[in-house]
Amino acid sequence: MISYIEGKIILWKPTYVTVSVQGVGYLINLPLRVSQRCKPNDSVGFHTYLHVKEDQLSLYGFLSEQDKLIFETLISVNGIGPKLAQRILSEIEAIELVQYVLQENIPALQNLKGIGKKTAELMSIQLKGPFSKLELNIDAKPSLNTVEQEAIAALISLGLKENQATKAINKVKVNSNDLSTLISEALKQS
Repeated sequence: MISYIEGKIILWKPTYVTVSVQGVGYLINLPLRVSQRCKPNDSVGFHTYLHVKEDQLSLYGFLSEQDKLIFETLISVNGIGPKLAQRILSEIEAIELVQYVLQENIPALQNLKGIGKKTAELMSIQLKGPFSKLELNIDAKPSLNTVEQEAIAALISLGLKENQATKAINKVKVNSNDLSTLISEALKQS
């Protein structure tokens, strides 16, 4: 099993990268939140999960062992395969998903693309036990400063869902404490 790959990115796409390791290129599927932190020629290291199907081997990469464990636990849910899990972890941080499940926040889970009410309920039921047993660093979630929190609240009041607003703010984080600039740039992204 391939559990970690370290090398140089030779090809970057929004949902995957090819990492060159001693002349061999490994295609690694990534959540958008991870791929956005990478660019060609970066030296990287990914904790990987190898998904085996009859006709295909696929690698999924993560920046931390914790995120990989959460991914592996997520795909244990009936109806959630690696592609859907990758999409979910593209929208929210892995640790946020754990918090939603442990808090039994079904509406927040339903807001995720590709997750309906039944799947959200199934996730809550099937993941609560395994997530509570994992030794997780709950503080791993990147913190938002006060201006960013206010901007998210403003975007929600303008009709965006919480995860959409957070995603937009994370995309446009500018080195500015100007609330109106942050909101207007985020609105352009959504």
